[in-house]
Amino acid sequence: MSAPKPPNDTFSAWDDIKYGVGFVLSVGLWIGGLGYAVISLLM
Repeated sequence: MSAPKPPNDTFSAWDDIKYGVGFVLSVGLWIGGLGYAVISLLM
């Protein structure tokens, strides 16, 4: 049994920050991979 998490603003904000950073990183990696593929095709 897991105890319910106490409502804490810092924890929820930290989750939002982690989600935002992960989203930015995934989008950046996707754009970087796409650009790398295009450059490889053009070379």
